[in-house]
Amino acid sequence: MKIIEIVEKILAIGERQFAGERKTATFIKDFLRKNNIEFKTQNFFTLSPKIKKAELKIGNSTIDCEATGFISGTVNTKLILNSLESSQLHLFESNINSNPACKSVSLSNFYFAPSIAIKNTDKRKIQTKNVVAEIKVTKKKYQSENILVGNMKNPVNIFFGHYDSIKTGAIDNASGIGVMLKLVLDRPELLFDSLFCFCGNEELSYDKPIYWGHGYRVFEKKYFTLLKRCSKILVVDCVGNGKTIGITDKNILIKAFPIKNIRDLADKIIAVSGNIPKLMKVYHSNDDTIKQLDEKFLQDTLKFIVKETNS
Repeated sequence: MKIIEIVEKILAIGERQFAGERKTATFIKDFLRKNNIEFKTQNFFTLSPKIKKAELKIGNSTIDCEATGFISGTVNTKLILNSLESSQLHLFESNINSNPACKSVSLSNFYFAPSIAIKNTDKRKIQTKNVVAEIKVTKKKYQSENILVGNMKNPVNIFFGHYDSIKTGAIDNASGIGVMLKLVLDRPELLFDSLFCFCGNEELSYDKPIYWGHGYRVFEKKYFTLLKRCSKILVVDCVGNGKTIGITDKNILIKAFPIKNIRDLADKIIAVSGNIPKLMKVYHSNDDTIKQLDEKFLQDTLKFIVKETNS
């Protein structure tokens, strides 16, 4: 089975939030069972935003938009943000935002205030006094899980990848999950000294100020000793759309793997990614489809990981 075939099965589930996330967890566990690969689960409850309404009107015209706020209310139409800039700069400010690299509505950032994402090409339309924008959001509690495969006692290497998504999420991060499943299937010898963590609820939670990475932090809280003792931590996220790179820049690692003890562990962490500028063109949008991926680059990621585990 090709890696991209695994990715296609994940994408067939749809957006991997709430029920979609649970269906993806079921897919991963069924995949492991069918291939006689043992696993354990770490179940946890979390809170995520459930969008009920997102509306932006100019007079009688409606502008294509989506909610990017954790809180309901009227959106400030005067504060217009570039959503490729850190959400932390305006985390508690109501705003309209857009991704200048993406042609579609891109949910790059979320904010703890009423906010809406629009197409970058629509920014000029909202330079008017007749703009009305509103979102309705509920805080929904649901059960998520981390699926753990391999050495749970003294792993030399620990791999992380999240299986939830915002929108279609082919690059982010069905690609990484596909690579990790292929690894445990084709290279079972890795399971003797490595631990693979397929994590839920990475994208959106009500954690402040870092709302992403919740599933990673749940693992960290219970298994920090494993993280402290292992030799390498590889975070496989957003691969398959270009040549594989290993990121060790501590400023970027904090974004890729936002655990509480990141600074103490940073020297052993590698974020395994693909072409980041290319990702930004489809980031958290419906354009992040299977067309963005190439089996050649997915295989390149697999080889990169194997090389890292042998070095």
